[in-house]
Amino acid sequence: MKTHRFLAFLLIVTIALLTACNPVETPVPITVIPLETATGTTEPPILTDSATIFAVAPSLTPAFAFAPDEGEPVYPLADLRILSPGDGSRLISPIRPELSVMLGAENTVEVELLNSSGELLVKKILRFPEVSSSQRILIQPEMDFEIAKDEEAGRLVVKTYDDFERLIALTSCDLTLLSQGKSEIKAARVPYELFLLTGPRTGTVIRGGVVAVSGYVRLISQSVIVIELVDENGVEISNRVISLPGDSSSPPIVFSATLPYQVERETAVRLILRQSKGTFPGPAFASSLLLSVR
Repeated sequence: MKTHRFLAFLLIVTIALLTACNPVETPVPITVIPLETATGTTEPPILTDSATIFAVAPSLTPAFAFAPDEGEPVYPLADLRILSPGDGSRLISPIRPELSVMLGAENTVEVELLNSSGELLVKKILRFPEVSSSQRILIQPEMDFEIAKDEEAGRLVVKTYDDFERLIALTSCDLTLLSQGKSEIKAARVPYELFLLTGPRTGTVIRGGVVAVSGYVRLISQSVIVIELVDENGVEISNRVISLPGDSSSPPIVFSATLPYQVERETAVRLILRQSKGTFPGPAFASSLLLSVR
């Protein structure tokens, strides 16, 4: 009997050690709402248990649309949304952001917390193997951080990559991180895409050596947007940096650009559009779609 108990104890310890060494967090259990029962883009509630997830059908909003009366562009909901906290929130450790996400490669999403120098304070790679990539899930990961000062600027970043390690989508919010005190949470911005493309469409095969990109953009800070074509080897085959007249207070701005390219055969590429904000390195927002060029 003692031998059986000892072996059971060793088994429990071994499982615990293997779990602790696993670099990818896999929150369980997962509660999935069948696709046929999900309605529109309504977000299900996030449970207080951070390990519980809801999954719903993706938005039925088309890639772009126009309001019938005003003729104004109607933006689809973003693939990645920070529901809370919002820009300007003041937070003590730990933080538990409420996130609505569509998963990337290997059913993962990455969540990072950066300090004012852009250095990584916390990084979590969250994997949800039981969730389809076509489903939207709500998650609330816990993120502990330490800072040397009483307070410091920080940025929460949520992003996904495809099977070729190309950026699919990225969103962020700027925070004030506190070493002590009380959190003050501000409302998040409306969770719509910042880019609304009228062309090209996802899956289009482009010929002629030039990709023409057009649409609308809502600026979040700087009046500059970056557009890239990246192949499956991670090689950037074309890019454009566009300066636009306006800032974050401006209405949506019409833009267009041409990206010349050279390929020897039909090549699958990802068209990535991104914006930066403030002094933090890297993009503050990005979205993308898949094309083929020949």
